[in-house]
Amino acid sequence: MNFFDFYQIPHSIEVDKATLKKTYYANSLKYHPDRYATASEEERQTALELSSLNNEAYKTLSNPDSLLTYLLKTEGIIDEEEKYALPPAFLMDMMELNEEVEEALLHPTAPPATLINTINSQLNSINNELLTACKAWIDAGKDSSHTIALKDAYYRKKYLLRIEEKIATFAAR
Repeated sequence: MNFFDFYQIPHSIEVDKATLKKTYYANSLKYHPDRYATASEEERQTALELSSLNNEAYKTLSNPDSLLTYLLKTEGIIDEEEKYALPPAFLMDMMELNEEVEEALLHPTAPPATLINTINSQLNSINNELLTACKAWIDAGKDSSHTIALKDAYYRKKYLLRIEEKIATFAAR
């Protein structure tokens, strides 16, 4: 079952956090396996599945990055198996940024603040682009003319998140 439909909320990038939490807790009570201890095996199994679905839906819809990915997947805009080609200019910028990161990680100290600020600035910019593109897509009735901008911003963000993860992994050592 679709998480949006399960929670009876609109398919959107902006989910009302209070409604989400309220529905999550209501479903947690409704489908808690202990409430079905004396029920039939089929009812217990159904409750267990719905309880699991509730937990996964809340985890996904309450995290902005997971929510975006889930929305784009359910709407058929992105496919993890897809070989999406990012613009060459972006790839060149990322190659340079990756080289800066690699160079910074060779030193025993933390990566320079300017490098981290550059990555965070680019991520913030792409997050704004994604939000704008997603809103335009939803406002236009999920019109396909907005999907390219949405898909492009999604894959650029994913690329930057991998670089950010590389830095975080280094910082955790």
